[in-house]
Order: sequence, then structure tokens, then C-alpha cells
Amino acid sequence: MPKVNTGEVDLYYEYVGAGDECIVLLNGVMMSTEAWGHQTPVLSKHYKVLLNDFRGQGRSSKPDHPYTFDMHVTDLKYLLDELGIKKAHFVGTSYGAEVGMHFAIKHPEYVKSLITATAVSESDYLLKQKIESWCIAARHALELGKSAKYDFFLLSAPYNFSTSFLATHPTFLDEKAKEVAKLPDEWFRAFIHLCECFKSLDITDQLHKIKAKTLIISAENDTLKSVRYSAIMAKQIPDSESVIVMEAGHSMVIESSSEFLTCLMGFINKLV
Repeated sequence: MPKVNTGEVDLYYEYVGAGDECIVLLNGVMMSTEAWGHQTPVLSKHYKVLLNDFRGQGRSSKPDHPYTFDMHVTDLKYLLDELGIKKAHFVGTSYGAEVGMHFAIKHPEYVKSLITATAVSESDYLLKQKIESWCIAARHALELGKSAKYDFFLLSAPYNFSTSFLATHPTFLDEKAKEVAKLPDEWFRAFIHLCECFKSLDITDQLHKIKAKTLIISAENDTLKSVRYSAIMAKQIPDSESVIVMEAGHSMVIESSSEFLTCLMGFINKLV
């Protein structure tokens, strides 16, 4: 398994595909590199694709201490430098998009374009309370074990998926909840740290520093990070355009993968 060690953590990554342009895919908070399974085979036919797990995710280290967005930015820059990637298109969903915005603000020289999906630039009171409910469920999972880990996923699902997706995939919740129930305790501890990091998000007043061309993708039926948050971002990021994927929920990259792929490839293809 390819990993780089930053001196503090091991970062898992996959670097696949061919071509002159590079696309960096940035995970949502509950994701790992595997979650991009619909996009990677298509993108890698035309581009180099870098997938990576943030600290606290997937096969990367999960230190049991608070995380910050600055840590993620530093980790990402270290990985890019190790692989010799000087400039890329950054595509992030939710938490990954928020890391992407932080990175574009701090290291604009690396960013050819930025695509954010179902993201926000600030964690307001309502969002903090939604995410705190996840933290409470994760703490119960640590205390009570496997059955509570199963329930943890069921409690998070209403915010993550649209009604239409769940109605047409009746076995999805049970199958995914069974997978989550098998996750080790360290995953849940790291998940809490990731969520606490998200609750600190407040960069709306810095978005004007993003100089790269930016596409802001929101989902019509996103009940976690609604379209109104994307409108805030679009107003503040100078060279940006917006699109709404109809009928999609927060986990758009999974439940509306083809529509999402069409949006990002259409945007990037205009720039190369």
C-alpha cells in the first residue's frame, strides 16, 4: 500500500492514470479512497488522478488528538511535493472541498482549478448541532460496541442521502450499516476529531483570496449542507460558477455519480 510519512503521520494515497493534467480527489468526512470508485476509472483514462485519505481516514494514520484544517493543508502539500505534483485540479466533496478551499487560499500556486461539491465555508449554529448529533452517536458507539456502531450509520443517513435514492436502494442502509459496525474503535475516535475540526470552519471572509477558476456544485435535496451555503460561496469566490444537481442528496458523488462526473469533466475540459 503506497504511503508517505510526513514525520508525524502516514498518508495513504493512490496515483493512477495518464496524461498531462492531474486531478486531486479529496474525501468527505466518512469517505476513503474507495468511495471514488465511480469516478476514478473514467477520470484515469484522461488524467492522472491522485486519491488520498486524510489523517483520520481510511488507511492513513488516525492520531488520537484534535485535527485542524491547517494540518490537512500541510499534509496535502507534503504529499504533492513528494509526488512532484506542481499544479493540479482539486476536486473535493463536503469536508474534502473545505480542505480544498483552505489549500487554495494558502497555496494558490498549486491550484489550476477548484471544484467543490456539497460544501460550506462556515459552520453555523444549525450545522454545528447536526454534526454534534453525529459525535454523540459516535461516542455511544465507542461505549456500547457493534450494535451501536450499526445504529450510528442509520442515524447519519437521513442527512447524507436523498429520499429518492434510499427509496430506490432499499438494502443500501442495512448493507452499509453492517460494514460500519465492523470498523475499529480508532475509526470512531478519529471521526469525532474530524467532526470537531469541521465545527471550527469559518473562512467566508477569506474566499476572495481564491484565485483559481472554481466550480461550486450543490445538490437540490441536500439537507445537511443546503444550496444556500453554496450561494454564500459563489458570492465570495471571484472567478466562480455554480450548478445544482437536481434530485441529489448530500452524498452526490455516490448517489448521482454520473451527473457529478459530467459536471466536473465539462468544467475541467474547458480549461485544458
